[in-house]
Amino acid sequence: MPIHRGVVVSAGLMAKTVKVRVATRVMHPIVRKVITKHTSFLVHDEEQTGQIGDIVEIAEGEQRSTKKKFTITKKIHEAKLPALLAQAAADLAQQTKQAKQAEQAEQAGQANPTKPARKAKHAKHAK
Repeated sequence: MPIHRGVVVSAGLMAKTVKVRVATRVMHPIVRKVITKHTSFLVHDEEQTGQIGDIVEIAEGEQRSTKKKFTITKKIHEAKLPALLAQAAADLAQQTKQAKQAEQAEQAGQANPTKPARKAKHAKHAK
């Protein structure tokens, strides 16, 4: 019964299921260099507590569907990503609001906004 540690890369799209990405370090047989291989597993999450960025431990258990045979045994590290994403979204909304207000003030100041005339790049195209 293999036990793996991985990072939740997808959550909330399927009922009681998260996608966990597990990294495995192996030696390349010819080059003799350590490389990292990644495998994604669909994992059963009964409590639906898994969020993107969580580090979890998964274990193979009963087969729940065609592609889902692992279960989350414990959460090793809670992700701070959702809080950071919420803060970034709020900052972006504030910036776009300020940009719209500045654009509206600029248009109110100019009754007839016109584009400046284009300059020719080459002398033969200038008229």
